[in-house]
Amino acid sequence: MLTLLDTVSHILGYFNINNKPLNMAWTIAAFLGDGYLAYITFLAFRNGLYARGAIYLALVLVFLYFIYLNFMYYFTKKTAKFDISPKIAKLLPSEEQTAERRHNTAVLGNGLFDPNETLPAHISATPDEQAFFQQLMTTLGQDSVLPQLPINAAGHRSLPYFTLSYTPTGELQVIAGTNQLTAQPIGKIDRVGFGNVNDLADQYDFALAELAIPEAKKDHPDQVDLPELIVSVAYQPKPKTMSREKRKH
Repeated sequence: MLTLLDTVSHILGYFNINNKPLNMAWTIAAFLGDGYLAYITFLAFRNGLYARGAIYLALVLVFLYFIYLNFMYYFTKKTAKFDISPKIAKLLPSEEQTAERRHNTAVLGNGLFDPNETLPAHISATPDEQAFFQQLMTTLGQDSVLPQLPINAAGHRSLPYFTLSYTPTGELQVIAGTNQLTAQPIGKIDRVGFGNVNDLADQYDFALAELAIPEAKKDHPDQVDLPELIVSVAYQPKPKTMSREKRKH
């Protein structure tokens, strides 16, 4: 038997799902689930549980209405009478609005960077950092997590949390995770553009602008190796006074 929540989810799912054969199958499954609920309703009334039976009956009728809409929409070319789905659809966010909201959240969460002031970067990692990275990507590939990954300003599916920090020895350490609480180092940036990061560290400040999954594997993060990550670093010249102080030391 379909659970009540699954039944509601799949009956209403046709508002935003375009896979017709799948929705036809769910319509049939929902009808069978509603039939079982009708049988439970009958048992409730027969056993004198009138209040519970009334609630079940109301649910059966509501579900039956949406099953009727689905049947008319997917199995016939006729328009359903008393169809309230257009009104409900207006109350729900469109796919474009949802994508825009995700896009804005990702950009605001990580900052706005001028593409002309960013460069690709390379990450090197220890075996422990590699192991954590693979564990992280396996988690991001789970069905319950993958749809929640943000889309960044470049249109790439981004890691949910990442930042750049300096080690005590001045190295640029990349930290990533599903969130700030679970984040751990996944490696150190050793090259920015074509330059060695050690040669540039005294002249520029860096920020991690992008840490994203390559387009070819956007739906399979668990198959991504660390060198395949899209890594982009933003940079800006350090204040001259700071550079002079470092040279004195």
